[in-house]
Amino acid sequence: MKILFASAEVAPFAKVGGLADVAGSLPLALAARGHDVRVIMPKYLTISEGPWERQRVLDGCPVPMADHMSGCALDESRLPGSEVPIYFVEHHDYFSRPGIYGPPGGAYPDNLERLTFFSRAVLA
Repeated sequence: MKILFASAEVAPFAKVGGLADVAGSLPLALAARGHDVRVIMPKYLTISEGPWERQRVLDGCPVPMADHMSGCALDESRLPGSEVPIYFVEHHDYFSRPGIYGPPGGAYPDNLERLTFFSRAVLA
């Protein structure tokens, strides 16, 4: 079976809560059972500054939004200790910020737009 996990956070790349733990471990368990598993998430600042090797696999992918066309790039890496591919959706205005959902104790006012963009980028 072919499985794509799309998640706003994946451990160890970006973690706020339990979602990251599941999105980082369940793909490994399914791959161990013989499934073709891949993971995709936003390329947050923590990923850009992290120690993980990445390679650019797609530049300039158009992403339709409600009132305009935007775009993204895609980097590829592997979940640590595995051959499971993980893709990072790059959009500097949405994801190159400190914090995943906002500053400590807060939220970015455009989180709905940011995660809508991510969902549409996954489909694109």
